[in-house]
Amino acid sequence: MKIILLGDVHGNLAALEAVLADGWKKGGELVLNTGDYVGQGPFPDETVSLLAAVEILGVKGNFDKNVLRARAEKDASPKRELHLWNQKALSKASRKYLDGLPRWRRFLLAGKSFFLTHGSPADREENVTAETPEERFRELADMAGTDFVLAGHTHEPLAKKAGTTWFLNPGTVGHPLGEDKRPCYALVTLQPGYFRVRHYRVDCPEPQLSESTENP
Repeated sequence: MKIILLGDVHGNLAALEAVLADGWKKGGELVLNTGDYVGQGPFPDETVSLLAAVEILGVKGNFDKNVLRARAEKDASPKRELHLWNQKALSKASRKYLDGLPRWRRFLLAGKSFFLTHGSPADREENVTAETPEERFRELADMAGTDFVLAGHTHEPLAKKAGTTWFLNPGTVGHPLGEDKRPCYALVTLQPGYFRVRHYRVDCPEPQLSESTENP
């Protein structure tokens, strides 16, 4: 089984299409999403519609939550304006899809147990990176109680083993923060007694992204 693991698409439709095409070309069979469907990209509704059609499981990111909860205010901040713009750009069907997503999911695939979330098993906005202390990794692994923890939020690719639990972050499809602006995703291969994860960056026209002070 080959899993296309992606996340932090942030409304970047062109990047999503490029990642999906590359993942399917490499033999990807199903799509898992760590959340933040919408954000700075120009096509939030089209992005949600496409992901709703192709993914088998996804979770709600912090940006998704904030967009759904946004309310107009007299003196709105740029961040609030961005939330409201995304909200208005979403169709009723897309808003319903996002609103129905859970904060996390536990499930089984190919005989392995998974915990899918946006930040960490403890907090949707917790940054789990290569610099996270080993003790914290073990705490989060115990909290999840699964073979794999799949998370996003940091926009940084990660493959880290803590005890018997693998922490995987696919990086970001739609909003790269470093020098390399190409979309990133992970291809996870599962077979009896065998596991492999590879991160890929895909060539794609750089999108026009909106300004935001929010942690993606």
